Amino acid sequence: MGKSNLEKAKTDFNILMIGPSGSGKTVYLAALWKKLNVPARGNLDFYLSLPDQQDKINTLNKIYETVAFESEWPPGTANVSSWSFDCRVRKNDGKTVKALTFNYLDYAGGNFEGYTDVDAEVQKAIRSADGYLVLVDGLRLLQLHQGSKPGVRWAVRFGSTVIPPLLQDATKPTQFVISKWDVLQSAGLSLQDCKRLLFTKIREVSEFARPLVEEAMIKGDRKASIRVYPVSSVGENFAWYDEESDTMNKREEVFPEPFNVEFPLTSLIPLYIEQQIYAEQEQLKRAREAEIKLGKRPELDLEGGIRVGMKRGFDGLSQLPFAGSLFKWVGEGIGGEAERRHTEQVKEHETALQEILKQQGQIADELRAQQYCCEMFLKGMHTFEAMNPECIVTIRDLEG
Repeated sequence: MGKSNLEKAKTDFNILMIGPSGSGKTVYLAALWKKLNVPARGNLDFYLSLPDQQDKINTLNKIYETVAFESEWPPGTANVSSWSFDCRVRKNDGKTVKALTFNYLDYAGGNFEGYTDVDAEVQKAIRSADGYLVLVDGLRLLQLHQGSKPGVRWAVRFGSTVIPPLLQDATKPTQFVISKWDVLQSAGLSLQDCKRLLFTKIREVSEFARPLVEEAMIKGDRKASIRVYPVSSVGENFAWYDEESDTMNKREEVFPEPFNVEFPLTSLIPLYIEQQIYAEQEQLKRAREAEIKLGKRPELDLEGGIRVGMKRGFDGLSQLPFAGSLFKWVGEGIGGEAERRHTEQVKEHETALQEILKQQGQIADELRAQQYCCEMFLKGMHTFEAMNPECIVTIRDLEG
C-alpha cells in the first residue's frame, strides 16, 4: 500500500450540530456517546473513542448519568463545544484501529439574534463543515402542531436564528434531527406529519432545503442530500411532558434507551461522498462537451472510463472501497430502480451485515478499516431509508 494513498484519502469529516438551547443537543450527544462507545456486534460493529480526552469522556458520562439518575436535566450548551471522535473497528488480530475521525462542533444557534451576530469561529465552522446536523425540538414541534404559543414562538425563533447562518452554504448534506421522538410518537404524530410541520410552517427551513431538493429533481436520477431523522435520546416512556409547567419530567422506574441516535451522523458520510461523485460527473461532462466543441472526439466508456476518471480525480476518496459501492449505487440511479429495490434491501440487510462481519476478519490495516466502516454506514443508510422512506425530503414536502 503506497503511502500517498493514505495521505490522499479523506478520513476526517467535519460535522456541525446546530440548534437552539433546550432542544436536546447536549442530551443527544451524551446518548450518541453512550450508544457508540463500545461496538455492538451484529449491528453496526464500530465504536467511537475520545483519545487523550479523559475530561471530555468524564463530561459525557456525567451528562448521561444525570439524565438516567437525577431528577433534573443537565444544562444545555451555552455557546460552542467541540469534540473530536475517532471511529474505530477491530482488526483481525483483536486489536482496534482508527478508521475515521468525526470533528463534531456543537453550536447553540438560538443564542444570537441573526446572521450578523454569528461569531467568526462559527462562520468558519460552517464553511469547513462536510455536513450539518440541525436539531429540531420535537416537543416544540408538537406544540406547533397543536397551535400553542410556545410552539409558535419556537418556530419563529428557529426560522430566524438557526437557519440563517447555514444559508451561506446551503448545498451541504443536511440531517434534520427531530429530538424527543418518544413524545411525538405517544401523541400520534408520524414522521410525515413532522415533515409537513417543519417545511410548510417554517418558511426559512423550506427555503434552506429547496436548492438541494430542486437540484436532485432537475437531474431526476437521485434523492436530495437532505433527510429527516426521528430520534429519542432516552427512549419510550422515560419522560413525560407537564403542560402546566412546560417541562419534561422523568419516570424513575424507567431506564433510558436511546433510539436511532447513530443514524443521522453515520448517514452524512455516504451523502457527502455521493455529492462529490456527482460533482465529478458534472466536471467530466463539461470537459467532454468542451472537447466536442473543439472538434475532438472524447472516449466515452461509461462503465469504465467515467468511473476511473472520477476515482483518479476524487482527491483520494476513491481509495476507499465504500466509494466503489457508491459508484454502483449512483450508477443504478438513486431514484427509479433503487427505489423499487427498497423492499429487497430490507430483506437483504441481515445477510449484508453478516458479510460485513466476515470482512472484519480481513482488517489488517487502517485503509481496510476505513473500507469496512464506510460499507456499514452505506448499508445502514440504505436499510433505514427502505424501512422509513418518508425520511427523504422531496419537492412535495416543500409545497405542502
